[in-house]
Amino acid sequence: FKDGDNMSASSWVAKHCATMDFVTRTHDETKFSDLECAMVAHEIFLKILHKKFGESSTDLIGNKISSHLWTFCSIARERDRPDIASSALERLKHFSKMSTAELEHDDTKSTLLPLRYSFEEAKILQCDGNTAAAVRACKEIMRRLKGSPPTKKNIVTHYVLVIETSLQCAEWLIGY
Repeated sequence: FKDGDNMSASSWVAKHCATMDFVTRTHDETKFSDLECAMVAHEIFLKILHKKFGESSTDLIGNKISSHLWTFCSIARERDRPDIASSALERLKHFSKMSTAELEHDDTKSTLLPLRYSFEEAKILQCDGNTAAAVRACKEIMRRLKGSPPTKKNIVTHYVLVIETSLQCAEWLIGY
């Protein structure tokens, strides 16, 4: 990664991300400890690239890191590892704080991203066996969504979150 290298950041990301496809294809058959090791290594690599070439948490590399951490959180929940899912979500939140100024100018992200995080936290609570708290969290998210009507810019994202939260909450209540 010397300044004189001919390979651009996007080339490094494209090359390295292509090798991480196994995560989405084979995570059901892989031992979680092996998968966790690969995902942490991938996260470190992306963060090194971001430190060297990144400009914000919303640039090409920043988006790859965010996407990777969302995936990591989801897989950890699916494998009943709420502690690891929670850790990945906290790292995602911390990384996203790097672009607070940018988010203030992007209404869609500034209003809905914290609610998306809250929804993920509710899923982690349920994964940890605390369904009642997860349902309360979903109800709070729905109350906040109802209290802030969508704008033209975020109408689709807004209603997708309303539907996802409502359906997930209903599923948990049925099983409770």
